[in-house]
Amino acid sequence: MNVPDFLTGAIALTIHASAYISETMRSGIEAIPYGQTEAARSLGMSKRRTMIDIILPQAFKTFCRRLATSSSATSKIRRWSRLSDL
Repeated sequence: MNVPDFLTGAIALTIHASAYISETMRSGIEAIPYGQTEAARSLGMSKRRTMIDIILPQAFKTFCRRLATSSSATSKIRRWSRLSDL
């Protein structure tokens, strides 16, 4: 099986970046105090509404900064992979 180098690099970079992004999003959501969820549930909000209206807007502030950092690291890796093709 002959797979082009570019495709191999793109797949590897995608897997690598998706692991960082998912971990960043998970940590941002877990950084929100559990009391926020309890308060929303006590008001009768469903789990989905709680996540969409309460948790994610607060977590977005946290993981937005971290995503910028990880995208910077990903662009560095991408540049090095281009240089190795030369």
